[in-house]
Amino acid sequence: PVTLHVYDVGNNPTIKKINNIGEATGSGGIFHAAVEIYGKEFSFGGSRKNITGVFGCPPKGCPMHTYRESIFLGDCELSQQQVIAILDKMKPEWMAPTYDLLRKNCCFFSREFAIELG
Repeated sequence: PVTLHVYDVGNNPTIKKINNIGEATGSGGIFHAAVEIYGKEFSFGGSRKNITGVFGCPPKGCPMHTYRESIFLGDCELSQQQVIAILDKMKPEWMAPTYDLLRKNCCFFSREFAIELG
C-alpha cells in the first residue's frame, strides 16, 4: 500500500488550531506531506547545504512536524528495488537548496513521488 501522511507544520499547537479552522471553513491550512511505501516514509525538505532534500523517517514519525492524518493512495506493484531506483532518480532533482515554500515543497514532492509509483 501507498499512503499519504499529512502533518501540521512544526510542533506549535497554534498551527493545529489554524489548520482546524481551515479544514472547517474549506480555506486550507499549513501542512507537511510525506508518502509511505514498504514501511518507510519519504518527503522533501530544504537546507542551505548542497545535498538532496529527500529524506526518510518512520511512518507518521517526522520529528519536525505534528502528525495529523493518513490517506490511502492505492496499491503499488513495484518492488522495493524499483522504489529505491525511483527515489535515487528523484534525489538529484530535489536538492535541498531548491526548496521553495510556494513552488517546490514537500507537497509537490509527495505528488510527484506518488505519480512515479503509479
